[in-house]
Amino acid sequence: MALNLGGNHLSDCTVANTGPCRLRILELLDKIGPATVVWWSKFTYYPFGGGPGAGMLGWNQALDEVAAIRSNLIVWDWPTALATADPPIGMDSGLVHPRSGVEYVKRSRLIAADLGATVGRAQPSGQPARSAVAATTGNLGFEPLTTGTRVAGPLDRPGGQTWALDVPAPPSGRSASAVALTVAVEPLAGLGFLTVYPCDIARTLVSNANFSPGVWGTVQAVVRLPADGRVCVFTNVDARVTIDVQGWFVAGSGLRLTPRDPSRLMDTRDTGRSATYELAIPGAAAVALNVVATEASAAGAFTFTNCEGLTPLAQSSYPPGGTVAGAMFVPLSVDGRLCISGPMTADLVVDLTGVFTPEGQLGFTPAVTTRMLDTRDGVGGWLGRHAVGQTIDVQVAPPGALAVTGTLTFVLPFSPGWRRANPCGGPTPVASAANTVPFGVAANSITVGVSADQRLCIFAHANGHTLFDLAGWWTA
Repeated sequence: MALNLGGNHLSDCTVANTGPCRLRILELLDKIGPATVVWWSKFTYYPFGGGPGAGMLGWNQALDEVAAIRSNLIVWDWPTALATADPPIGMDSGLVHPRSGVEYVKRSRLIAADLGATVGRAQPSGQPARSAVAATTGNLGFEPLTTGTRVAGPLDRPGGQTWALDVPAPPSGRSASAVALTVAVEPLAGLGFLTVYPCDIARTLVSNANFSPGVWGTVQAVVRLPADGRVCVFTNVDARVTIDVQGWFVAGSGLRLTPRDPSRLMDTRDTGRSATYELAIPGAAAVALNVVATEASAAGAFTFTNCEGLTPLAQSSYPPGGTVAGAMFVPLSVDGRLCISGPMTADLVVDLTGVFTPEGQLGFTPAVTTRMLDTRDGVGGWLGRHAVGQTIDVQVAPPGALAVTGTLTFVLPFSPGWRRANPCGGPTPVASAANTVPFGVAANSITVGVSADQRLCIFAHANGHTLFDLAGWWTA
């Protein structure tokens, strides 16, 4: 619960004598009790107490003095926040109040950001872990594409409608039970989301991509394939959509996944930008990657090939400004090389989360896509905003699973930031998995190992809500 207590004519002390104000603050804290966290804002207007600023300056200093001895008191430096606000906040002539409703909203956002960063924290909700259900036979191998396969787009699609796509069969001629797709989506109107799902079931409340004007990109969608090979696509607002195949999951053959602790393969913020890049992952036939574009001066796309031809095997698009993350499964050359090209308008960060080989450890089981975690309503065992620096753990797969694939979504942060996911108890990776702007929403597919008891640990760089939708799991 949160209460807002106002104060007027707080002029009982000066900087030289904070005692009277300090006693008032301590009296209130004692009545509230030490088990309650109190967030208290300083003041910006100082007309009382004899001299210019004497009363309010003394009160602000008293707050700092009490905060030093009472751990449940958090003081917000509103004068500094006002002086450094971006965008600036217009105040009335006495600096008492923002001068309009628009200016109050700016101040409220600053308050929300500080409250979220210092007070808001997800707590155990008491809800049990959700059960994951296999959607078809498991232990499938991955058959990557060998030439670019575009399923649709770019197409401008109206919001609120569902459309069906026929996914081509894999080149081997085997029957595929699931497919990995690349979905590039750009909003044409407002904040929205996109969901890809098998056409033989009703759409559920999960999403693969979230976007808003100026904040969009490319995501991966791993989807069970029905017998007729048709998947359905829904977007709740008008959007421009492009969909490509990354590969198929088939029984009896294909590559198998060996998950890796997320590791950084390249970061052009350290090495400098180039028009082309080449990476070597010896011994791998294909790789699971997380790709981040950041500090973009203009919209663009990075193209990924196996260095043996010019046909794009995957692309990752990005808008100007901000930071966007995407995921992909992409094959390598015979000698384990990956080539990347693109305009020099953005920095590129590439993290490795797994390798595919014929003798790899794990095969894939598509799941009935299920929301395993939602801190907005307590699903998965956690309720409340995921706090800065907080790690929460959630059981995301049935016994026997050693890795999972799913969508990690980061909702309405108060400041720019990201989420990171890794096996609980494992080493802390450097890789981020979902990045977004203040009050935005970002989703990204992850393929990552889990602990021996099928738990995934998710770290918050910025305060906001966290969701995880399971697409499937990997077993030996």
